[in-house]
Amino acid sequence: MNRRLAALILTVPLAVAALAGCSSTAGGGNGDWPADITENFMTSCEDSSGGQTAYCECSLETLQENFTLDEFKEMDQNINDEKTQDVLAEIISSCQAEIK
Repeated sequence: MNRRLAALILTVPLAVAALAGCSSTAGGGNGDWPADITENFMTSCEDSSGGQTAYCECSLETLQENFTLDEFKEMDQNINDEKTQDVLAEIISSCQAEIK
């Protein structure tokens, strides 16, 4: 999978999941995100990745383990920022390596 496509696959669910979540309560970076956020992320990721469930689960788990819900939403708002793109590239790379 090329890097641009992989970034798109992860970026689309970020936008959809962040738009779906109205709460500003932080998840603590411990995976404690609202079900609607995680369900929307998985649905969107699977749709945009052609059904690569393992990749989507890895991406979601990595995001939940490393970022609070507020940080996740901030990433979505700054999706084109170089720092955000670097974070996404790292997640993409690690998940691609994990599911090979």
